[in-house]
Amino acid sequence: MNFLESFLLGLDEARRHLGQTVLSLLGLILGTASIVSVLALFGGQSTLTANFLQEMGGYGTIIVYDTEQSESPTALELASERMTYRDAAYLKDHATTLYGVAPGWDNHLPYRAGRVNFTGEVVGTVYDYIKINDIKPMVGRFLSDLDVRRKSRVMVLGWAFADSLFGNAGAALGRLVNLNGKNFTVVGVLEREEFYFAPWSGNSLEWRNRRSYIPITTAFSQFTGDDDRLGFLTLKKVDDTTIASAESQVSAMLFLRHGVSDFQIVPSGVRGDDDTGQFLMLFNVIFLVIGNSVEMRASTRQNPRRLLTAANWSNCAAMLRPAFSLDLTLMLNCTLLL
Repeated sequence: MNFLESFLLGLDEARRHLGQTVLSLLGLILGTASIVSVLALFGGQSTLTANFLQEMGGYGTIIVYDTEQSESPTALELASERMTYRDAAYLKDHATTLYGVAPGWDNHLPYRAGRVNFTGEVVGTVYDYIKINDIKPMVGRFLSDLDVRRKSRVMVLGWAFADSLFGNAGAALGRLVNLNGKNFTVVGVLEREEFYFAPWSGNSLEWRNRRSYIPITTAFSQFTGDDDRLGFLTLKKVDDTTIASAESQVSAMLFLRHGVSDFQIVPSGVRGDDDTGQFLMLFNVIFLVIGNSVEMRASTRQNPRRLLTAANWSNCAAMLRPAFSLDLTLMLNCTLLL
């Protein structure tokens, strides 16, 4: 039997089982469409994630936090002062792998300007914070090294806070804001920051519009009784070194000062968009279920054992779905469509 005879025989068989043929083709098309669409969506999502990381300081930005103290701390853990402003100063002076060091203190305090008042986030930091993060003043300036040395009562407002307090963000420059009973002069207002993973999602950077910045030394002198413990430490590596080298040096230097590893180092920009991820998951599952169920309906008429195999794969997919593995999706589609 030559190729032409085989081809004609196949067409005749397809005509005699037209319903099964149509269902099989439909399942194949939908299953393949799920693979192609997910690959396209993940390609676009990868680009968005890279852009988001750039907004958060870009590659090479790391953040250091205190770890939670164990229920039965050792003597060394009890002796450690945890992460302090002095640690940041030490890294600034001695770390050769770092381009910027921005210690951070944060709290939620009451704001008041005229008749407007609310409680919101305030961050104590230094000039390096604007070097590390992609933020720019809309009017005025950011905090200076002189502000930090003098413990000045100056403030840089996020766009949303400036707009809420004065009705117009640009009008806030030079005005006084009462922060927990202490008056601060507004020396700058930051540009409004916006980043959307998808048209239906909210602004993933809105939290940076709803805060203010003051010199970290002012935060200590006015609100902590000169307790210089930090809430976080933002660092940026120099261009000609690897992030692993920077993390290794920072870890060694902090361990040397603390005597114990009571800190954790994590990459910046871990905040994602859960709604977008859930949408991608739902989109893929719809195509996957429809395509495979249609194809199984056709194929199991002749081989019921395939239904059991498909059901087992579906159970595996359900258990592993939270991880949303693209490899699993491809394997599942290809196996059921064989």
